[in-house]
Amino acid sequence: MTASRFPEQALPSWRRAVLKVGSSLLAADGGGLSPRHALGLAQFVSAHVQAGREVVIVSSGAVAAGRAIVPRALEAGAAMAA
Repeated sequence: MTASRFPEQALPSWRRAVLKVGSSLLAADGGGLSPRHALGLAQFVSAHVQAGREVVIVSSGAVAAGRAIVPRALEAGAAMAA
């Protein structure tokens, strides 16, 4: 994801954007967050904030972040219960 992929021609003078970023956009194969995808989103936001625009992110990405941690925690709990 780069700043140039945003459809600027459709909204040439936008000042505020609300981006809904789902887990599937940020998720890496096998769970957890993809650093590459998170970096692309961060670069997009940074470029537009530096241009004086406001970018609000609404995300369910926390689910993807926790997906890599929770199975390990469940396995550890099961091992301690045995």
